[in-house]
Amino acid sequence: MKKIILWDWDNTLVKTTEAILNAHNMVRQHFNLPLWTKEQAKEAMNYSSKDFFSLFFGDNAIKAHSLFLESYLLNVNHLYLMPGARDILKLTKRLGYINIIASNKTEFILLKEIKHFNLEKYFERIYGAGSAFQDKPSKIFALHVIKDFSPEEIYVIGDGKSDIMLANQYQKATSILINKNPRSLSLSNLSANYTFNSLSELTTFLKRNIL
Repeated sequence: MKKIILWDWDNTLVKTTEAILNAHNMVRQHFNLPLWTKEQAKEAMNYSSKDFFSLFFGDNAIKAHSLFLESYLLNVNHLYLMPGARDILKLTKRLGYINIIASNKTEFILLKEIKHFNLEKYFERIYGAGSAFQDKPSKIFALHVIKDFSPEEIYVIGDGKSDIMLANQYQKATSILINKNPRSLSLSNLSANYTFNSLSELTTFLKRNIL
């Protein structure tokens, strides 16, 4: 029986809030916009890069996106592997789960970060923004990330509403949130099947109930 886990990346497996906040504020400063708080930066993570910059910067979207990427790459020292990330990926892979990254991060940066933490061996596929005609959580993206598989079970693990929306694109999938952003979810009517405060909590749950 094929079982797939679709993993989000930012603030699910790797803590990227500080790097993203710093990059966004460098861009906002360039355009003379008020600087963001950490919560505002977290909310922005629910959008794909393409949608976000078009929505918030209009005609300046291409320039803003370019500046963001330049700024973000200057903040790689603010990236940290979440406690328990490597352990849970080792466990799920050892037990035969198909681990797939399903993220809205620009794909070449996503690949670079995964290699930086030496995690690529744990994933069967890695998908970021631009890998499909439409980004997460669209139906097109949802079908794209499980192509070549006929999974009997799908688990979507992330930290925000886009991950729940992705799970909802499948006929039957289990949505799991960790390190969730309460403000983001309070602005929607979405709820996950399960929520946890850490990967360690999730690992314990998986061992007892799913794996």
